[in-house]
Amino acid sequence: MKKFSQITSLMTGVLLMSLFSGCTSVQMAPANARSNHFDTVSSHLDLGGEVYMYTDIEGDIDKVAAFADKALKQSGELPEDISDKIDMKKIVSSLGLSQVMAVGLSSFKKNNRYINKSFVSVEGKKKGLLTIAGDEPHKFELPEFAPNGVSIAFEEDINLKTFFEMMIEIIKDVPGSEEFDELMTKLNEPIAPGLFSTMDIIEKADTKIMIAVKMDKEKMITIPDEDFRVPYTDAVISIDNMGFIVPKLIEMVKDSGLFSIKEFDKYQSIHLVQEFPGDMSSYSPIMQRDKDTNRIYIATTPAFLSKCLGTDNKLSGDKSYQVAVADLPVNEGNALSYISPEFSGFVSSILKEALHNEKKLKFVSALIDEQLKDSNIPQASVLKVEKNGIYTASSSAYSHKLTFLALGYFNPVTLGILAAISIPSLF
Repeated sequence: MKKFSQITSLMTGVLLMSLFSGCTSVQMAPANARSNHFDTVSSHLDLGGEVYMYTDIEGDIDKVAAFADKALKQSGELPEDISDKIDMKKIVSSLGLSQVMAVGLSSFKKNNRYINKSFVSVEGKKKGLLTIAGDEPHKFELPEFAPNGVSIAFEEDINLKTFFEMMIEIIKDVPGSEEFDELMTKLNEPIAPGLFSTMDIIEKADTKIMIAVKMDKEKMITIPDEDFRVPYTDAVISIDNMGFIVPKLIEMVKDSGLFSIKEFDKYQSIHLVQEFPGDMSSYSPIMQRDKDTNRIYIATTPAFLSKCLGTDNKLSGDKSYQVAVADLPVNEGNALSYISPEFSGFVSSILKEALHNEKKLKFVSALIDEQLKDSNIPQASVLKVEKNGIYTASSSAYSHKLTFLALGYFNPVTLGILAAISIPSLF
């Protein structure tokens, strides 16, 4: 029975893919019957490729929330005094999901890669989950920050303070919130004597993060107390608005003898001088504050940080990067990510191995293998917050068909809405 259910789910996914990608002509609905949001969504998509999906969900999420409220109260699973306090429609509104009017996806193949696009149409001022990806789009810094030859690089606006405020709004109305004041008291306490509190960090956490990672497969190192070797990896993370933590940390560690503290006109740094054992001795972590921008950098070595802060040999000149972003709107946005062909192939091989080793996924592993057969290519994605929605575009080894297959296999009922809302927001 379970196997029959799995086959049925898989066939549902395949059928939906066929329906979305098999049109040979376009016939529009009459103007008076057309979805109010179709023109907005479709203007961001590519019609005629392997995948095209559009769905109008205006009001649907509120209806589902109202049904869930009714079902919860009628089920008797919770005491009446508790179930009466749970308002699913209010929770959905706080999450911002009531503002989602329509969603769309498209994919077409160009040479050995897919150009995937999605758009989530939003009505009114964004709130809740819809604000996490940032506000106004801006010029990307990543291409001139990450060094040439990196394995992974991404830049992303992330409004964690806004997310925290959303969660507080929800928690206050949920049973058990009598412990809310105690939670807030703990969050306002210093994490160590003389240091900052968790709330100090949250208050500054509407921020931008950049990460650059470079793996060297020619230089394998052994992890201490483990019997396996991994590629030597350098990394830098940059976080805006967090410079205030460096002076506090300097005060705490300046007399420990473990760190070198340096002050420059523009920079302030804490550098671990104690050497790690064995192969790990190549690492020499450093935290550096830019006094002008109040940004902090955390790096595996001062040398790799210098490469990121320098002006020579940048990602913008990397030929693989140029191929990956050739069909993407990289002039501005709120998130930009890049994966090198070597790392892309490495991740795909892990995914394929995991699928083949998992017996319950054997029905889809062959189809996913087919989707990932050209995975050794550079890949990139862009997210842009627009006034009336959230737009994503990616240059990838796979199309949205893979999304449909995975979601159709596990739960075909949620296929449309999850593919349209969850997947775009993960870029």
